[in-house]
Amino acid sequence: MIQLNFLNKATTLSSVKQKNMIKSYVNEVTRVSENYANNVNKNLSTLNIKIRDFNEEILNEQFNDVEVEQNSKDIVCFLSKINIRELELNNKTNIDLNMILTQEEIKKYFKNNLKFLMKKLNMEEENIVYCVVHRDEDNLHMHTMFAQRKINEKMSDSEIIKNKNLRIIKTLKTRCARQLKKFEIDTKNFHKIDKKVNDKIAFCKLFDLQNFDVIKNFDKYKDFENFYIEKNYKKQSEKMIDKVNKKERTKKYYYDQSCNKLINFFKDDVHQQFVDFISKTDEFTKFKNITEQILDDKIEVVKTLENSNYKNAENLKDLRDKINYRKKQLIEKFNNKQMNQNELDELLQMNLKELEIKRKSEMTLEEYQKEYLKTQEIIRDGNFSINDNAVEKLKSLDANLNNFLKNLDKNTRAAFKSTFNDLKTVLSEDIEKLKVKKQELENENALLNQNINTARLELNMINVNEKQKLEIELKQLKKNHLAKKQELLNNQKTEIENLKEQVRQKVSLSDKEIKEIEDEVKEELILKHYNEIKKNKDFVINDFPFQFNKNLYRKFEFETFDRIDNAVEIFENNDIEDSEITLLKGLESQEDEDNNKVFAILNYAEDYSYYNYEYDEKNECLSNMEKILNKLKEKFKIFKKVITNTIKKIKKNTKDFINSR
Repeated sequence: MIQLNFLNKATTLSSVKQKNMIKSYVNEVTRVSENYANNVNKNLSTLNIKIRDFNEEILNEQFNDVEVEQNSKDIVCFLSKINIRELELNNKTNIDLNMILTQEEIKKYFKNNLKFLMKKLNMEEENIVYCVVHRDEDNLHMHTMFAQRKINEKMSDSEIIKNKNLRIIKTLKTRCARQLKKFEIDTKNFHKIDKKVNDKIAFCKLFDLQNFDVIKNFDKYKDFENFYIEKNYKKQSEKMIDKVNKKERTKKYYYDQSCNKLINFFKDDVHQQFVDFISKTDEFTKFKNITEQILDDKIEVVKTLENSNYKNAENLKDLRDKINYRKKQLIEKFNNKQMNQNELDELLQMNLKELEIKRKSEMTLEEYQKEYLKTQEIIRDGNFSINDNAVEKLKSLDANLNNFLKNLDKNTRAAFKSTFNDLKTVLSEDIEKLKVKKQELENENALLNQNINTARLELNMINVNEKQKLEIELKQLKKNHLAKKQELLNNQKTEIENLKEQVRQKVSLSDKEIKEIEDEVKEELILKHYNEIKKNKDFVINDFPFQFNKNLYRKFEFETFDRIDNAVEIFENNDIEDSEITLLKGLESQEDEDNNKVFAILNYAEDYSYYNYEYDEKNECLSNMEKILNKLKEKFKIFKKVITNTIKKIKKNTKDFINSR
């Protein structure tokens, strides 16, 4: 987990003594200056966001129309930013974290920052000299200047005392210390006051004490000081009221301690309050979430960095000093060969950051906008590619070595270059070994691919031969099966004709009676044929594996069951012709295949499997065929029941007819 915090650094200035410095602040922030302390790229200054444009009138009023003492700090300048130093050191991609938010989102974020400052300082719009977000430097940040003042109005005595309270107390503290010093008493030796004060009468007269024994009530200097302030506060307040009332106010505004809101600004836990406020905004939430994806790590938002080498940096100058100090530490460890892998990574990342700052300071506006649009596209796609090649990082350091070491002494630079060259030599040898190993692996891989291709060709030949063999066997099985069906058909036709002839010879019956007996025989033959179908089921499953396409299967199932239902309806109506018996038995003639019913079901499956046969899906094909046959069995149960009832009826009619004869 990586820590992130925020910076709201305040600097106070005097509009009386530090006018030139204040103007210098204004010129730098508004980009009027020729030279800048930081890495400003003026090509990008048009991207800067003016949340509150520079108001020269407010500043001139502060210079010329405000009653303010020379030593008073009536101007407050804030530097506000997201401290992303730790994030940048852990960023292994080529994405600039400052380009995550859009122009409008950046503006909204810093507007919220300004809103927080104004609320805590109790400032109004008329107190803001300027508020500008800089995008033309390395990292995004906001500069704000406030003019502290109040409109000059005659105050009541209570208002004067309230506004001058700190001045009254400070005056009494100073006077108490000055009077004690006359007797050589201070904070360090106050406990020896009884021995140090020789002229106790003079002491009591100076401090308006009845006797010196009163001193025994005070163990510490602070206790006596508070006693003195309390005793003289009223008298000093009256003097202050007279002084203020006598002073003629000729200017529009005034500044005193009551105007200085910065005094109490940091008394509360303002940093934690800001974290709680700003971390809930939509803009910061987006920045945090996307940065976590880029770094592939979680971010902890804190008021102060705990585990960072830069945790106490209060402004940009402090941060630069700490970065240079940390760099020197790492270089010394490198020279002494005491550096671990994490520290080496940090050193290399420092160099990359310096190169990035230099690159960014030389970009044109067109280059910046192109990179910004590309970054926004990467963020939309979520494609954050890692660029963590140690060899490339070392090459970058080698190319930038003189600039990287420029602030170090001669001996340190020489030692680092020597150690770095040794490292390069070792790495070069390792790289050559890796190249040889890589070539060996590529050769092995090529041989392996060749063997795989050969094996695949052999397997394909086996599959082709096996498939051809199976197709021949399938055709032969089908031919044999059709021959058996034709033989069965011929035998049944002959048997029917023989039975008819026997009936005619033995019994003299009417045509109607003969028809009834024929019906009974036909029913028995249908049942016999049904049993043949059941027997042939295993033959079909074992020898003709197939798999149905979903749509074809539904069509096949619908047509099959529809045909069986039609057959049942024929029996229920006792409307049976010879041709219909042939249909119900499923006997197929070569001249008219459309008349096939029951056997046609199986033939359809056989034909389909012949054209869609797949050797390695036999189990699934068998399962599908089994499901179809199970459904057919259910239909045949109904079919059989109707046939049985019809046969019983025919038998009864025949028996009644014979008995009557």
